[in-house]
Amino acid sequence: MNTTLPHFRINRRENDIITIPISDSQCIIERGGIEFSFKETKNENYTLYNLTVSNRTETDILPENIDFLPGIDTYMAEHPERNKILFPSMLRCEKTHFHGYFMSPDGKILAIASPDAIASYSLLYSKTRNFDENEGEYGHRIHTVALNLFHKNPLPERHPKNLDVLHSKETKEFNIYLIPLDDLSQYGEKISRICNIPIITADLFTGVPGNKITFEVSSKEPYTVNCKSPDNTDNPSMKMREVGVYTIYVTSESGKISEAKFYCRKPWSSYLKVARLSALNKPQKATTHAESWYGFFSAFLAAKHYPDKAIDERLSAQFEEISSLMFNFDKIEPYVIPERIQNTSTLISVLVDKYEADKTKNENDLKLASKFGDWLMKCQKEDGGYYKGNTLYTCVIYIAKSMFELAESEKAAGFEAEAKRHYESAARACEQLCEKLDDIQTEGEQTFEDGMISCSALQIAMYALSLPEIKRGKYIKAAEHMNKLHSCLEHKLVPDCRMNGASLRFWEAQYDIMFHKNFICSPHGWSAWTAYAKYYLYLLTGKEIYLKELFNCIGSCVQLMSEDGNLRWAFANDPYICGRKLVPDYEKPVTDGYSSVKLSVPACKGKYEVVTCGEEYIDMISDWYRVGEQRLTGGYDLCPLILADKTISVDPQGGACDNDVHEIFKCLEETVLKKAFIIEREDGTVSGYNCTASKINSSTIKVDLHEDTELLHTNLKNKYQVELGKKIFTVSPALKFETLTNK
Repeated sequence: MNTTLPHFRINRRENDIITIPISDSQCIIERGGIEFSFKETKNENYTLYNLTVSNRTETDILPENIDFLPGIDTYMAEHPERNKILFPSMLRCEKTHFHGYFMSPDGKILAIASPDAIASYSLLYSKTRNFDENEGEYGHRIHTVALNLFHKNPLPERHPKNLDVLHSKETKEFNIYLIPLDDLSQYGEKISRICNIPIITADLFTGVPGNKITFEVSSKEPYTVNCKSPDNTDNPSMKMREVGVYTIYVTSESGKISEAKFYCRKPWSSYLKVARLSALNKPQKATTHAESWYGFFSAFLAAKHYPDKAIDERLSAQFEEISSLMFNFDKIEPYVIPERIQNTSTLISVLVDKYEADKTKNENDLKLASKFGDWLMKCQKEDGGYYKGNTLYTCVIYIAKSMFELAESEKAAGFEAEAKRHYESAARACEQLCEKLDDIQTEGEQTFEDGMISCSALQIAMYALSLPEIKRGKYIKAAEHMNKLHSCLEHKLVPDCRMNGASLRFWEAQYDIMFHKNFICSPHGWSAWTAYAKYYLYLLTGKEIYLKELFNCIGSCVQLMSEDGNLRWAFANDPYICGRKLVPDYEKPVTDGYSSVKLSVPACKGKYEVVTCGEEYIDMISDWYRVGEQRLTGGYDLCPLILADKTISVDPQGGACDNDVHEIFKCLEETVLKKAFIIEREDGTVSGYNCTASKINSSTIKVDLHEDTELLHTNLKNKYQVELGKKIFTVSPALKFETLTNK
């Protein structure tokens, strides 16, 4: 395990920080009237830090925070050394205790827990190693973690509320355990046994009306369970009825309280339909960054499945106006930042989806996509990778996946030569990914990065699905390897439906919503890349864990759509976030530059204000922050307008990347919409996803669909008759899709 010296840190007020290294296994340190004691004890099962914090003065101390830094190095920089570095995969404050774990890409796990209440925690995002500096918080690395023994309010409701002041002559004791684990399956049992706190775990955090909430509790003591429905009424049956979030409280005999949240969802179709409206009402923009117009995915995929002529025509008109500002459709080249090749690959995928929405009207879109596919191949080097200059960009978004999507539509349309050319190009890129594994590059600061790893896994797995089964082994192994490395960047154990299954990112806020503060935003639009990888790996291997993780990820992601239809940008995981954020300046209205945008919400300029938030949803800004007469702008506040032949410093009014949230709905459409899954386990039991499956007898399975379904994926070990309503059909043991519209 990589560690540095433990530290105490006192932050009496903003930028008045004292950091105190601890070099002895037992010591007493005094600074400014606060006395710290530290004692380290080790055995074969854990390391225990016993701490006390005492106020030796005659007055109460109300600090910003008083911290203990356990000395865990989480700074992921160079390959391959970063594979041994621990990432703060989960940290969780409960009212009465604290627990979490760090995990490295190569699978080392270090749990951290306390039977004592901890006010909060902070992730120290910085390019520097100086704990006393707040400067430089925009990097893509985290260098360590601080446990906030005391912290000012406001903090999330689940946190203790009495640790914002250290009273005169008061002493508080804290016991912090570091517990090595061999596997995440040991998490609940080991922590509950060592710390005597109840730990809640569950397989699935999202369900549908009629489902019963199921979970496991690891506890040394007897405990009681209370369930609250979304309206905060008691729900002793723990059955999901209405849509919303259900909260479970587990209280041990000694008074330790643990909390978990579960979500009862709407039909998947409703999220895609409302996402289309959001693409219209939080308009897409012509900028240097594809993330500014990602909403066209929701627009055209909703049009494909649920056409609405009035809305679809408005969105199509917006696409025609906006895309023509960014791409030269005569010369087949980008007007803006040609080397940012993920813009062009995104255009290819959007054009394919627009074509698929109405093939009779949109054939020209497929032809345009095909031409841009040829343009993109010019950015491919001999080794197979797609490059921006000398930086490998295959996994910046997913260049090869876009080419596979193009080739699939071309093949179905009869464009055989084009399909072959583009498929082979994408295949070459995936061959390179399979050889390089995690020794790859990404956009921005090089690190062990969520998207770089998940996009490699998903593209290798997608490629494997296109191959005959006999040739898939090498690629399945590579994709599973990448997925395993990525585990440290996933919310695997957090008992909260709002986050479970999503991936961990922390530098997007400054680009997407102009919030100049790093914090974990999970789920975020790019969490969908993790879901694609799980989906493809399930289709390849039939391992139920991938299906569970897919449904947890999509389940947390769709909650970015509120019950009243407001699409939020992301969920902020950090418990306390304070920074400069762009907010509306209603005294500075802006006239919309796009003729196709006609909204009742007034457009205006933004201004910066210091805001405080934590563990909550963060809104998009594109409903009010819209382009003015300039129409084509930079992607975010500090980004100039970078054209193919020159760079212009302009007012970046309206530039925002918050529409990247729509990747979630693109993924939803491909993975779970109109699909159901039944699986037979080793013990002979069957289970359904997007459906209820049960054995009637040894040869018959009854399936009840949860919603409109066209494809049933079967993963059975024996031959069965499947009863689906009044229809009965035979299913052989295999991993395959059954088309239900013909049943």
